Order: sequence, then C-alpha cells, then structure tokens
Amino acid sequence: MKYLNKTPIKYLASLFAITLLLSACSNSQNSPIPKAGSNTHTGGSGSGSGQHHGGQGGSKGQGNNNGYYDGQFGKGGSGSTGGKNTVLLNQKIIYFTYDSAQISAEGMDILAAHAHYLSAHPNKQVRLEGHADERGSREYNVALSLDRAIAAERVLNLKGANANIRTIPYGEEMPAVLGHDESAWNKNRRVEIVY
Repeated sequence: MKYLNKTPIKYLASLFAITLLLSACSNSQNSPIPKAGSNTHTGGSGSGSGQHHGGQGGSKGQGNNNGYYDGQFGKGGSGSTGGKNTVLLNQKIIYFTYDSAQISAEGMDILAAHAHYLSAHPNKQVRLEGHADERGSREYNVALSLDRAIAAERVLNLKGANANIRTIPYGEEMPAVLGHDESAWNKNRRVEIVY
C-alpha cells in the first residue's frame, strides 16, 4: 500500500520511463537471411556427391553487392549480385562422413557465409543442432553429435561470427530420413543451423 501513497505524476513518469526503456531495447534490426532467387543469379545447377542439398551454385569467386560472400571469405565483390552467397546462406545443413566430426570443404563454405552474416548481425541467435545416424550406442551418438556441433561452432567463431551460439546434441534421436541404409545414414549425419 505504500506505493499507492506516491503522487500519481511520479508514478506515471516512472512507468513511462520504464516502458520507453523496454521498447527501445526491443527494437532490433530484423535482417532476414536473403532467400534463394531474390537476387540476380548466374551459374549452373549445383551437382555433387549426393550431399549437395539444394539450390543452384554460381562459380567460385563471383562477386556480389551485398558484402556477405563472394567465394573467398572476407572479400566483397563486384559483378553479379547474390549468386553463391544467397545459396550458401539458404543451406543450413552441414553433412559429415561416418564416425567423424571433420567439416568438409562444402561445409566450410556454408559456415563461412553464415559467419559473415552473423558478424554483420551480432544480435542474431543461432542454434547448432548436432545429429548422428543410428549406428553406435546412444551415448556414443550423443557425444559424436555434440562434437559435430562444437566443430561447427568453432568454425563460425574463427570466421568472425559475433552472435549468441548454442550447441545441442540430439544423437540419433531426430533422423532427417528414416531408413537403415547408407542413403538414409548420409542425411542423418549432420549439423543443422537454426536461426
């Protein structure tokens, strides 16, 4: 009841100041990741070893005008707009070989593009979800999926990502593809980048 004895003007001024402060804190720049096809794109269809996961790929080293990625981390380009960077930012899955947490060259390119994006947007939060295929014990697969997520986190940090990054190991519990063969296992050994 002590608070009711305050003068209404002081109370309302305090309430207004708190509301103003909270609304200023909540105004963050919402910069969504560009969608594939939103920029002019050159290059042929992507192809690969069965681990390529979507989109069209421009040739390495093409420039762009958005400053994110031109095939060589850290260098802005000039030339065609968007191509490779847009595709790389839309790829949010890093695939791994059997029983390994080593990131492939394709995975490094994807992580470099995301790191550059995150360094330009430090208020973004990202979750790295590690996964494994069904082979091995449950405990081993959780540890392996954690190693994969941590490996991806290290690359993001080394490439300059300045964001709140969380790693979550799921082990074999959330398969992307149901099946008991190599084609299913290839898709289940992964780290997913979730914004």
